[in-house]
Amino acid sequence: GYEGKNLNELKDAWQQRHHGRKLDTSRWGFKNFSHAVDSIDGIVLETHPEKKLTVLPFLIGSEAHQTYHESAKQGRASSGDFFQ
Repeated sequence: GYEGKNLNELKDAWQQRHHGRKLDTSRWGFKNFSHAVDSIDGIVLETHPEKKLTVLPFLIGSEAHQTYHESAKQGRASSGDFFQ
């Protein structure tokens, strides 16, 4: 899925599945999409170690999240996505 991918990919996928409609999270009181996702229990947002404005969603305690932390510590960040 979208774990460890740029958060915008998740938003783009939603818009494609909903025939181009804009996902407007402000109607639920959120400032932006990342704030909405950050409010979901069990999901944590991490900042890409090289691209400081890029946010990556992970399930708390998942193998992908652990791999992200190991890669970030070792400085082995890829050119955009940590996982395929």
